[in-house]
Amino acid sequence: MPLTVGELARRCGLTVRTLHHYDAIGLLKPSLRSDAGYRLYDRDSVERLHRIQAPRQLGLPLADIGTVLSGPGSRWAISSIGRSPSSTTSSIGPPACADGCSRCVGSCPPDSLPTWPNGWTRWN
Repeated sequence: MPLTVGELARRCGLTVRTLHHYDAIGLLKPSLRSDAGYRLYDRDSVERLHRIQAPRQLGLPLADIGTVLSGPGSRWAISSIGRSPSSTTSSIGPPACADGCSRCVGSCPPDSLPTWPNGWTRWN
């Protein structure tokens, strides 16, 4: 059953205005509209929102998130940054180092941290 913009906002801890903004900039379009014109979001939209929220909480700008999501392999692009291909995408945890270790990011040498678009890293 599709969620209205208000229901989705409440469940994800966002504001309706934020979801309207994501729609306006093309980052998250509603799946469909109700007869009354309300935005409705299906499961795929909710999954996309989660792929937007994870890097956003790390401070990645919306423009960069949009670029990554619109690129080739966009379904897995955000969730697999710094992770092995066999990792699940159900939770986003600290990224693994470039050498594939699973140590805490704080103990890794700076040159082994994963990089983000435009050379930006969370630890700059």
